[in-house]
Amino acid sequence: STMLVDFPTRYWSLADTRYAGTALLVRTGVQKPRVVFSWHDALKLHGASAEQVTKFPDMRHDSSGRIQYAHFAEMDVCNLYVPNRSWSVESVAARKAWDSALALFLGERLACCPGRPLVLMGDLNV
Repeated sequence: STMLVDFPTRYWSLADTRYAGTALLVRTGVQKPRVVFSWHDALKLHGASAEQVTKFPDMRHDSSGRIQYAHFAEMDVCNLYVPNRSWSVESVAARKAWDSALALFLGERLACCPGRPLVLMGDLNV
């Protein structure tokens, strides 16, 4: 598509078995970021301590395609597809666990690099 010509660098975080995922398009002229697909790996990008990193699962790719973290020269972008909270007990519990993990990640990320800008975006299902 001609619309994408100005965005030659593209990243996808796709679910292994479903339709979920995130996409990041980087415009021409912007330095390519380093992109990872888990909170664990995002903290490792910033030189987090082993204690900080081990709070999150060691996974190369979030199998539900929900996490995409891009480390640019001047800022970071955390692109998320947050689980929807339906009315089932299981869904509410899963969303609460997700929200707790996100809050923990944001706190650890702030501790690793205070003052470094972070853009939190995506489908946050709020």
